[in-house]
Amino acid sequence: MTQVNAEQFAALDKQIEKLLSLLETNQDNASNQEELPFSQLQPLLDQRQSCLAALLVTPLGSDRQWLEQAVATTKQIAQRAVALKDKAKQQLGGYKKGRQQVNRYKQIEAGRG
Repeated sequence: MTQVNAEQFAALDKQIEKLLSLLETNQDNASNQEELPFSQLQPLLDQRQSCLAALLVTPLGSDRQWLEQAVATTKQIAQRAVALKDKAKQQLGGYKKGRQQVNRYKQIEAGRG
């Protein structure tokens, strides 16, 4: 990003907010986690980080109110992302446990357990 402004930064925040909301509402309903656009989140976060770094060297970077808002938004995004990750990990853990149980029953049926 060469010329970065506050509007571009705000637009990125809105895109991230929209994607997080989509992930949060659809995480329980998706039968396959690959259906969810988790892969779209990291590029947006990378863009936001580089945009924020570019804005910090502008006069906006010395505006206390704007900086506090940027920090608050960053914390909120991080909390929501961690919650999504934990929920996905929990769902995957249940899948692994179920798969292990099925394999154990297969071994018992085959006379090896």
